Amino acid sequence: MNRKILIAGAVIILLLIFFLVFFAVKGKSSSAGGSEDVLMANTVKLAREYFEKGEYQRALDLLDSVLIKDPDDYDAKSLRDSILSEKNARTEEEREKELSLQGKLKESIDELGSSLQEKRTSAPASYATPPQPAASTAGNNTKEQLSAAEKEKQRQVNSLIKQGVEKMNAGRHSAARSDFDSAIKLDDDSAEAWARKGESFLAENNSDPDNLKQAVLNSRKAIEKDPNLWIPHFVLGQVYNETKDYSSAIDEYRQASKLNPENYMIFYELGKAQYSAGQFQGAKSSFESCIHIKKDFANAQYRLGKTYQQLGDENRALASFNTAVKLDPGFDLSYYEIGNVLKNKKDYNGAYQAYMKAYGINGQQPAYIIQIGNILSWQGKHAEAEEYYLKALSMRPQSAEINNNMALAKIQTGKYDEAIVYARTAVKNEPESAKYNYTLGQAAEGDGDQNTAIKAYTAAIKIDPEYQLPYVNLGKIYDDNKMYDEALVLLLKAYKLDSGEFAVNNNLGIVYLHKGLYNDSIKHLLSAIKTMPNATHARYNLGIAYIETSQDDLAISTLNELIKINPDYYDAYYRLGHLYIKKGDQKKSEEIFRKLLDKKPDYEKRSEILGLIG
Repeated sequence: MNRKILIAGAVIILLLIFFLVFFAVKGKSSSAGGSEDVLMANTVKLAREYFEKGEYQRALDLLDSVLIKDPDDYDAKSLRDSILSEKNARTEEEREKELSLQGKLKESIDELGSSLQEKRTSAPASYATPPQPAASTAGNNTKEQLSAAEKEKQRQVNSLIKQGVEKMNAGRHSAARSDFDSAIKLDDDSAEAWARKGESFLAENNSDPDNLKQAVLNSRKAIEKDPNLWIPHFVLGQVYNETKDYSSAIDEYRQASKLNPENYMIFYELGKAQYSAGQFQGAKSSFESCIHIKKDFANAQYRLGKTYQQLGDENRALASFNTAVKLDPGFDLSYYEIGNVLKNKKDYNGAYQAYMKAYGINGQQPAYIIQIGNILSWQGKHAEAEEYYLKALSMRPQSAEINNNMALAKIQTGKYDEAIVYARTAVKNEPESAKYNYTLGQAAEGDGDQNTAIKAYTAAIKIDPEYQLPYVNLGKIYDDNKMYDEALVLLLKAYKLDSGEFAVNNNLGIVYLHKGLYNDSIKHLLSAIKTMPNATHARYNLGIAYIETSQDDLAISTLNELIKINPDYYDAYYRLGHLYIKKGDQKKSEEIFRKLLDKKPDYEKRSEILGLIG
């Protein structure tokens, strides 16, 4: 009996143990499920706070962790869609702001045959830090570890920072700093509050020394509080970039990129600083990193193209500019650079089309109008070129560059009296330009005003003794006035600067011919003809030099070649006829003279020729 009782008791005990274990496990499982729900709800809540602070990527990362566990979580999906929508809008807003702050182009065009030299002065990019979040924020404690009081204080600090950022983005910088100061009073260790305060000084006035000083002081304070916060490094980079301390700017941007390697704007600003510092290989890598993160960033493609130009790779530059306009068909600066590359490649039709597209997008940019005028001038369409130069002058009537270009166009069409007006304006506004003085000399010389031409050419030489063209033209004027020694001095200086130039050798040949130094004349005229084989006047003068040195066979050969090039060069026939008489070839002489009278019945020496042929 006792044995049965013992067995029954043992069974009852075993059953009790079983039920106790069963309910304990079930209770623990139920508790774990509840904890998981709370954790996911807190994660969504934290993501929403990051979203409200503008730290979109960090919020999205948190929501991804929720949706991986529960793809149907309504709150997480709804918040994710809202963040993506606002992130895209902010990204586009950032890009538009960057485009609107592109610097104006200041043109510098020396002459119709020269390329437009771009002198771009770029306004700073927006000083509101980019929308991407940092890899870490101030503080090491998670929200779960904070006490209720600390949680409330942190909530207030975050709220004040958020309000301050909104006010800063709205241009209310003093009000923004008031919020940041309030946040600092609550938590002096809030690195972001210090960083945003520094940012507000920079955004308020990036050229004021006091603002820049405060931006630096507050940013450094932020770094003291949290060395792993990227924002103050980014702001310091912008400050140093503004003060042209590119080396320091590059260091700060690099540090920011290490702390926040997914932020495309950091790499973009780093590339710009490297470009300004002449570190073009580094700039290329930075812009490529920016594009790797944000493939549709047209500005980065444009900057990459400019960098390739500095590296001497016009083909890759052209590819980058073309990508920029594909991403943004309204990117006039990229069309302009496409035109510059094609112009350098001598593809003037392609360049013209690109400049016209830039002009169609932004018709108020004189640089585009000027380049259209240049292309038209190079194509011999001088009247059309003048129309575009007039448009540019209506925008900048005192521009020395544009007035000089108009003067050159007028010279090309022989309108010297009009050209001299524009040339004088150019010199008046930039009197120390050797090339503008040279243009004035050309216009005055063409208009018959040799005194003004001599003064202008002399001024050009004084300003730039290495500038060859005024020596050549001034030497010609002296030669025309039979001042051969003075002409020779100038032309020999020009020859020393460039011995292969056609005009130098041609004019030296003429001066030596006039001075009776025929062998020297032959030497330089042969050099001129080698440079320009179809130069008829040089061939005629060479023929004369050969005649003067009794080299009749060479003279005959030279003059015969001349009338093949230009059958209407009448004086060549006259000289040939006399050469054949000298050689005793009367038949050939009569043949040449008759050809001359057939071509030019009223030739000034007709009577003499008729007497020779009978």
